[in-house]
Amino acid sequence: MKTSKHYIKEIARALVVKAMEEGVLETVLADLENISVAMSTSRGISPILQNRSMEPAKRRKMLADALKNHAHKFAINALLLLQEKNLLRFTASLLAASIKAAEELANYKEVRIISAVELSDSERHQLMDSLTKKFGTSLKLRETVEKGIFGGLILEVGSKRFDFSAKGWINGLRSAIINAV
Repeated sequence: MKTSKHYIKEIARALVVKAMEEGVLETVLADLENISVAMSTSRGISPILQNRSMEPAKRRKMLADALKNHAHKFAINALLLLQEKNLLRFTASLLAASIKAAEELANYKEVRIISAVELSDSERHQLMDSLTKKFGTSLKLRETVEKGIFGGLILEVGSKRFDFSAKGWINGLRSAIINAV
């Protein structure tokens, strides 16, 4: 018997392979992310779609109808598979497993850039060129502005974190002084 974790990984891997074959990997991952966020912030959606007292065919139709104009068919089918096993509450896990599978299979990496101010188009382009040379060609950029870092950047590429922020530098200096005393 497969655990739900293994089942989710299998769905994610199959989803990524098919999305890569069709050239829609980024679209499918973005759709899964949007659906995951919607399900986590709208507490009423998930219980309705997982209501076991409702006929399975009716639950399936509700989910398919709710997403048909808002998500790629591959993302919808993956969610229908989760729903079939009453695992729809693990949509965020499916997203995480899909991103991990994409990193393994397609040299896909998510790049999160945290900066104190929004980057200009030129800065963004320069940074992405450098990151592409270092990490590969399939990079998905996510930008966040956090004024609390005071300046500089924090880069998260896959599971790696590079802190080039003023706040990181100050914290490093503080630690060095404390450890030296």
